[in-house]
Amino acid sequence: MATTIKLKSGSGAPLAGDLVAAEPAFDLTNKRLYTEDSGGTVIEVGTNPGTDVTFADNRKAIFGAGSDLEIYHNGSHSIIADAGTGHLKLLAADLRINNAADTETFIAAYENSKVDIYYDNSVKLSTTATGIDVTGTATMDGLAVEGTFASPLATFNSTSGFSRIALQENGVARMYMQSLNGADGFKFMDGDGTSERMRIDSNGQTMLSGSTAAFDNTGAVDGLQFHYTTTTGKGVIGTYSSGGSTSLAFRTNSGGAGAATDHMIIDSSGQVGIGTTSPARLLHLESASPAIRIKDTSGTGTIHELITTGTNGNLLNLLLDAGGAGTSPAFIIKNVGTELMRIDSSGNLLVGKDVANSSVAGVQLLPEGDVGVTRDGSHALLLNRLTSDGDIALFRKDGTTVGSIGTSGGTTYIGGYQNAGLYFNGTTDFRPWNTSTQANLDNSVDLGSSSARFDDIYATNGTIQTSDANEKQDIEALSEAETRVAVAAKGLLRKFRWRSAVEEKGDEARVHFGIIAQDLQAAFEAEGLDAGDYAMFIHSTWTDEETGEERSRMGVRYSELLAFIIAAI
Repeated sequence: MATTIKLKSGSGAPLAGDLVAAEPAFDLTNKRLYTEDSGGTVIEVGTNPGTDVTFADNRKAIFGAGSDLEIYHNGSHSIIADAGTGHLKLLAADLRINNAADTETFIAAYENSKVDIYYDNSVKLSTTATGIDVTGTATMDGLAVEGTFASPLATFNSTSGFSRIALQENGVARMYMQSLNGADGFKFMDGDGTSERMRIDSNGQTMLSGSTAAFDNTGAVDGLQFHYTTTTGKGVIGTYSSGGSTSLAFRTNSGGAGAATDHMIIDSSGQVGIGTTSPARLLHLESASPAIRIKDTSGTGTIHELITTGTNGNLLNLLLDAGGAGTSPAFIIKNVGTELMRIDSSGNLLVGKDVANSSVAGVQLLPEGDVGVTRDGSHALLLNRLTSDGDIALFRKDGTTVGSIGTSGGTTYIGGYQNAGLYFNGTTDFRPWNTSTQANLDNSVDLGSSSARFDDIYATNGTIQTSDANEKQDIEALSEAETRVAVAAKGLLRKFRWRSAVEEKGDEARVHFGIIAQDLQAAFEAEGLDAGDYAMFIHSTWTDEETGEERSRMGVRYSELLAFIIAAI
């Protein structure tokens, strides 16, 4: 059954339920048109011609019978598209293209006048009645100039048999570039146009300082010439043809016409010859005394020369000795014929000797990093620290210092891990030492450890242990339980042989006397005491570096054990 549609009007937008589907309603107050869609939602189908018109992305405003002009936004860019025939014109007597904020001008065009192009809101190029005006530097891939130009830019003149371009500044000529009369090539003249400064002739040769004559040298093909005057003081950098190959030559001539002297050649293989036109090596020096001289002018003016043959009384002789029969090449430094140092074919650095042999006197540094010093008599190695105390030699592992040898107070110390060291106090004693503070290291360093023991200690007298009452506290007599342990300990003394000694010597291993640490520990436990509370009993644990296993060992301080037993007698 068909639905009856009515045309409705009112003030403001209709509400849901006011309309049926497709029924129009006018908002007379706001001049808008509404209807209801098939889903029962009120939608606007007309806008107020006095307000903005809004289009969604990719929705176009289209003009022209053939949809010739489109204006829209595609979601990323705003586009004005001329899709029809004819021109897209922007008509204005004063046209400006500005930035979005309207604070800077990009292009400005004026009716019957100029067009300006801006950079950062500053005019850089402006059209004029006669051409263009550029503010700043014009960078171009190329420039083609046509027509006849008047001063101050340039002047073209062909009535005198040559053409000339004048480069001017503020109307004043600074330089002329002029063709050669009746010949290919051109020359550069000074500001008044009378004195020649450089020319490139029809052969491609370049001449400086007013030269008009080609350099006279057999084999010279092309080159750059330098002249003090037209006929004297000539020099040239040019090509040189010899034996079918071409080299770059550096030549001089003392004056006038004639052959030049080639002082340096770079041949077609890239080899450099000084004093020769046929270099045999990458750098070839040839003369009666081929040498490189180094002179110290800041001090005594001492001259050092590096030469390849002969001595000639030179201070230093550097040569690569190819070696004779049965010998190897070596790089040798000599002083007036006497060898001072060499690097042999194996890469060994030898000073004062010509062979890498520890039995031969001298110093040798091997590629593997070994350093050897051999001397018969006096010192094989001398390390001298001057007035201050401190390290003389440092020993490092992967950049970390692990040891040192130094001096303090006129004697020597040997340092180890974390500044702990051994100090040799003249001829009287040696003592624990702090290499950082350069002072005694008291009551901090052990001799050996539970996992690294000394075997026998040989001494004229026994050890001296501190027993000063001023350094002790909690001084008491033995308790009854401790006395019973002391009595029991006396009965625990045994004779035994060390397993390690039996493994090494068999039945020859000798018998020792002492107490078994486990027995002593049990004696304390029998009286309800902990043996670990008493310094006579030692129980140490550590990790075996080879196997990674946890190990332990018990020990006894016999000086304290015997004093303990004696206290119970």
